Formats: sequence, structure tokens, C-alpha cells
Amino acid sequence: MLLCGLLFFACTDTEQFRVNGEVAGNPTMNLRILYYANGAYVSTVTAVREGKFEFFCNSPQHTMVEICDNDYRPLAHLWAKNGETYTVNINREKPYGLKVDGNDVSRRWSEFLNHKADSLSLGSKEANAVVANYIGSHRSDVLSTLLLLTSYDASVRAHDADSLLSLIAPEARPSALTDGFTLLIQRLVREKGATVDSIRYIDAKDRPAVLHIDNKPYNLMAFVNSESRKSEKQMLQGIATHRNSRKIAVFDLLVSPKEYGLGDDTLKWTRGSIPGGLASPQVDSLAIPTVPFFIVCDSAGRQLLRTPKPERAKQFVDSILK
Repeated sequence: MLLCGLLFFACTDTEQFRVNGEVAGNPTMNLRILYYANGAYVSTVTAVREGKFEFFCNSPQHTMVEICDNDYRPLAHLWAKNGETYTVNINREKPYGLKVDGNDVSRRWSEFLNHKADSLSLGSKEANAVVANYIGSHRSDVLSTLLLLTSYDASVRAHDADSLLSLIAPEARPSALTDGFTLLIQRLVREKGATVDSIRYIDAKDRPAVLHIDNKPYNLMAFVNSESRKSEKQMLQGIATHRNSRKIAVFDLLVSPKEYGLGDDTLKWTRGSIPGGLASPQVDSLAIPTVPFFIVCDSAGRQLLRTPKPERAKQFVDSILK
């Protein structure tokens, strides 16, 4: 106990940053905190009790901090470093309606999301236009890089994302932020137009199976982990039971280096798993950068949509099923 106390008092403001805040509705829940510091990605969990939370993190240099719910849905972002204190007010029903006090960049970031909420909520095309507008007139602002990383859907037009990144002044796009994004763009450009072939997976009864994409005019493939599989179940159920569902086959594939099976043969869509995680040759050949990730293709395997955003996938599929 004495040692813990000594360590606490030895930890000065230069060795941590502090975030406290509230979640509308006074819930008791967990928040996931994700950021990059000291050459490694850090993931931690903090508890919200009756709507209030507080946590401490360590990053000597400014870093992007993402605050998510337990299903990894982003709720707030910060541009943070040691020695600073931030206050965050989160509204889960209105994700763009957050308020952040702390440094200038974090404050302006939350204000931008508030002011542009309507456009950002319309879909990838509209959101991308809003972000591109900001970048064009704020080339020396690190907020341009942060918006490109978090509010721009690079899967729509990867070449445009690459061009926007090159517009931003070098001092406003630190490599710790942009290296991963650059790699993603390169993969998207390389795979653009690639066709989807048959995919081997483990079915609901833990048997080897093959996913054929030529049985219906369109196919929706959801690549998920065990947590996002739960959160996307309602969306997939709505598509699979739509009155025009004969137009589209729905596949829900668990991508995990350790888990397999976990199927459910009572559902109205095909559920299975691909052991090996993102390093699996089948997943890698499709350039799946993260999970969840959604691909819509036609019966010839031509990719019509690639997106990490479930709302974008649903919007696109809804247009097919009309």
C-alpha cells in the first residue's frame, strides 16, 4: 500500500495526461481508450459510473486518443500529451454532439464535428467533401490530418485520400499519425477493382465450407470479430429478412487468429469463421485492413463497395434492395 502511494505521488503532470468527463444519460458502462505512444499502440478500459469517468494516460508527445464504447464505436477524440487535462462530455445518441475542453486542437475538433454534424451524418460522399474542404483551407493545421484519419472514408476514392494527405504541410502530419494511413491507402489503390473469388471458411457446425458468390445478384460480406459480430447482428438480420432479400446473399465471417466456429445455423444468413485473423491468406488477398469491414460485390465478384462503416454498408445495400 505504501509503495502504491509513493508511486502515485512520484507521478507528476509531466508523466501523464488526465481526462475526466460525463456520458449523457448517467449510464454505468465501460469505455475503451486507444492511442499510440512510445512506439506502441495502447488499449485500456475505464469504467463509467453513473455517467462520470476519469482516466490517466502517458504520452510524452501529442497523440490521437480515441474514446470508444465497449463495441469499439468511437464516441470522442482528443489530441493529447502529458501535462494536460481534458474535460469531455459525450452523448451516445448524438456522436457528433460532444464537447471537449483542453487544448486548442481538441476543442476545435469537437466544435467542427458539432457544426458539421448534418453533413457528416449523410454518408461517405458528403462527409468526405466536408473534410476535403477543411483540408484545402487549413493545410498547416494538424486538425486537417486528424479529420482525414477519422472522418474521411478512404475506401470510396483512395487516390483522393492520398492527394489530400499530400496537401497537408509536413509539420501538420507527423509520421506517427500518418504511416498506417499511408499503408492503408496503398493497399486500397492496389486492390481497387480486384474481384472476389470463392472463400473457404468454417461453417456453423465447424465443418470446412466454401462461400460461392454467384448464387445471387449481390453479396454482402461482413468481416467481424466476436464483439462487432454481436453489434452488427441486428443490421444483418434486417437485410437477410428484407422483402427483396432474394437479391443479396449475406455472409458474416469471424476473422480471428484464435477463434473459429461459433456459428449459428438458426439465422437467416450464412455465418462462419476464417481462422488466422487478418494475416489469413484469404483475408489478406482482399486487403481487409481492420474489423469490422464490409464488402459488397456482384455475382461476378466485382467489388462495388469497401468500407469499415456499418452505416455506409447498410445505406448501400438499402439502395440495392429498393
